[in-house]
Parts: sequence; structure tokens; C-alpha cells
Amino acid sequence: MSLDPANNPYPRFISGGWLSQGIIPGRPLDVLAWGLGRTCFSPTITPWLSDGGTIELNDSFDVPEILRIQPVKQLIINPGGEGKVPGIWAGGVQISLSL
Repeated sequence: MSLDPANNPYPRFISGGWLSQGIIPGRPLDVLAWGLGRTCFSPTITPWLSDGGTIELNDSFDVPEILRIQPVKQLIINPGGEGKVPGIWAGGVQISLSL
């Protein structure tokens, strides 16, 4: 990677988000979060690509105390950076078991 945009394929990237824990009374370990990210491609290296981004929403909660489930939903904006594909939705689930 390089700080020079002529050598760096992703000269600008920004992301941020918000996380809240214990928003449901009696469930202090549950977490609700959302995040945003945006990537800009180098106009020198990849002039045919335009900016892309992601919006994510996820939640994590314990079913019993040893099992944590974290579903995630993402909206991927301009996947591939070519502007040929509309935004797509992606989802998943992470399951953790603590013994």
C-alpha cells in the first residue's frame, strides 16, 4: 500500500458505526450494532471503478448463557465497483458456544 493515489488501489476508506449493549431490560449482554463503510478506488489504477459501500446491521444475544447467536444483514452498494450490479443484500449467522 502507498499514500500516493497513483500506487494505492484504495486511496480513501471511511467507516463508522454505533453499538449498544443491554438495551433490553434483564438482558445486559445483548448487543445491537450498525455500521457504514465506503471505499473509493484509485482513478489512476482502476479508472473504470466507482465508489462502493456497505451498510450493516447485526445483533447478538445469548439463548442460554453458553450459546450466543449473532445474525448479520448487509446492504452492499455498487458491488464490484463497476456500476453494473444494483445493490445486493447479504446475510449470515455466527454461532458461538462457550463451555
